[in-house]
Amino acid sequence: MAKEYRHHTTGLETWFSLPGESVPAPARWKMVIATFSAIYPLSLLFQGVIAPATQNWPLALRALVFPLVMVPLLTYAVMPNVSRLLRRWLYPARRSHPPARPDS
Repeated sequence: MAKEYRHHTTGLETWFSLPGESVPAPARWKMVIATFSAIYPLSLLFQGVIAPATQNWPLALRALVFPLVMVPLLTYAVMPNVSRLLRRWLYPARRSHPPARPDS
């Protein structure tokens, strides 16, 4: 009987998946750094441009605007580019030797 293997994910792995490749997700600490490097500047921009325009809105509506803007922006535009830009760091080339050939 084959042993069943379960892979536990944290949720951010989809931002770091490579199209057409079944490569394991990067280390969590690398995902944190890459995600932070994308979210922090966007958050600053959001707080400087959009948040002031919503100051008079009810709290629930103001709080709704941030994820409505950020999640699609990160998912479709920013994180694919960040992943591509940091690809060599996120997915370092595996240093493995090819299998030895048996002598003929």
